[in-house]
Order: sequence, then C-alpha cells, then structure tokens
Amino acid sequence: MIGNRQGHRYLDLPHFVEGAGTIRMLRPSRQILRFLNFIVLVLVISTLAGGIASAQRRSRVKFRSKALKGKVVAVGPSAIQVQEQREGGLWTIAPVDASQVEFIGLAKKGWVDKGMIVRVNGTFDKKGIAAEPVDLVQVFTPREEFDIGAEFQGEGKPDRNQPQEYLVAGVVKRIADGKVAVSTGKKLFTFEIADDAKVEVDLFNVLDWVQVGDKVDSKLKYVNQGEGLIETATIKSQTTLVAVEKAPKRKRRSRRSRKAELKAAAENAEVAEVAETADGDEPASKPSSDTKPTKDGSGKKDESTEGA
Repeated sequence: MIGNRQGHRYLDLPHFVEGAGTIRMLRPSRQILRFLNFIVLVLVISTLAGGIASAQRRSRVKFRSKALKGKVVAVGPSAIQVQEQREGGLWTIAPVDASQVEFIGLAKKGWVDKGMIVRVNGTFDKKGIAAEPVDLVQVFTPREEFDIGAEFQGEGKPDRNQPQEYLVAGVVKRIADGKVAVSTGKKLFTFEIADDAKVEVDLFNVLDWVQVGDKVDSKLKYVNQGEGLIETATIKSQTTLVAVEKAPKRKRRSRRSRKAELKAAAENAEVAEVAETADGDEPASKPSSDTKPTKDGSGKKDESTEGA
C-alpha cells in the first residue's frame, strides 16, 4: 500500500517494465485513479437511486384488509368469484404463495383415485393386507399433525405374526378389483373400501374441486374493490364429490396392423368385382372413337365415316 499526496491509500497496480536486468513497479497515473473513483461513485449513486425508487413504489401501494364470507358463483383455473353474503357484491379472489386455503368436503368412494394421499384405520396382517373393508377414508394434504406413515394403535410393540391395528397414511399407488394399494414409503398396505364408507376431504391450497355454490370464509388483502388476494380461507363443499368420468384411451394401431387392414380391404374389393362378373353384370364398355352422341343421348356411328 502506498499513500498519495492527499494522504489517501491505494493499491499499486502491477505494471512491470523489464530493462537493464532490473524490474521496477510503476505507480498508476492520477488520471486512471480519478477514472476508477468516478466509476465507483456512479455505481453507488445508481444503486441508491434504484433502492429509493423501489421503496417509493412500495410505499404508494397500500393494501387494505377485508373479511369476506359468501358463496362461490364462478370458478376459474387459478381464481374464484365469490358473492358476498352481507352486501351482495362480487369479489374475484386468488391465492398467492403465502396463502392458506383449506378445502373441506365429502365424497363418494369412487372419487378416490390414484395419486391421492389417504388415511385409514384398519387391522392389517404382516403382509399389509386388511382383514376387512374400511368404513372411513380421509383424503388429506400432509401437514405437521398429519403426516405420511403407519402408526401402531396398540400398546407396546406390535406382534408381526398377528394382525394388528394401524393408522395408515400414504399415497394411493393403484386401485384394481376394488382393492386400494397405499404406500407409506416403507411398506405397501392393501384394503377395500366399504360400499357405505364415509370419505372425508381435507385439502390445503387445492382449488381443483371447488364448485359453484360452495361456501367461503376468508380474509383478504386488496387494493381495488372487488379484487383480492387470499391470506386465509376455508371453503366448504356443498355437494358430495363423485368420480370424474375419464375419456377412454384410443388404442394406437401399429404400422403392420394398418397394412393388414388395407390389404384385406383390397382383397374384399377384388372378390366383389369377381362376383359381379360371374352374375353377368359386365361393366359398361366405353363408346368407340367413331360414335357420336345424339340429341337424345344415344350413341350412333357416323354414316359418313362408315363407308370410307
């Protein structure tokens, strides 16, 4: 470090010059130092100006809070429209990353589908197969108090050689022949859902099953009247959820099968043509080149050319 005349300190820049068998270091010129100081000053001022402008923009946007109760009148892909219960006004509300939206409802047993996270209580053997159908299924979103896993419901340690009661929570891996297979991450449990079983739905931050008529109790923050961002909301379904009909999958035909179909169609056409010929149905012959059409549509030979 070397001090200049004004008492400031700066780092020497490594300018080396070879000559006469010695190496000496040159100090940067005052013009270079002034230019560097100017660049640093410009960067500092730009950063401060940007921060001040951003703070001013944030200060101009002032959110107001509102408690909104009502019913759903329209559902969109990422927002819902609610008619306020007290004043009757319409509000379009949407969740944000920090929102806590709880959806509560009931469903039919056929609504449970692959990929859902469910919780059941039942008696399972060492292979994870339930002794009898379960009468309560809860479809839920995992949280601190409700996590995925299998919890023994008896006292002490479970006897793995005997059927034991477990509270099982996991992901539905498959549903076949009325049997539901659920994975807890460590083990697979299989059970059947009773025909009169109760299916409870308790999902967080999922708007896929919201329908017109559902009741909403929410807290919003908003700037413009009628448009709000959800802070917290509880949506209670007013209809029992049922299974969604899935469109049948179209089977893709291989190139070989398409060629076989075209070949069969061509053979059928040849067989039909041979059958028509055998019955005496000859195809109409084309008129000769010296036949001219008459006014009545019949073709007659031209007599002027017949004797030539």
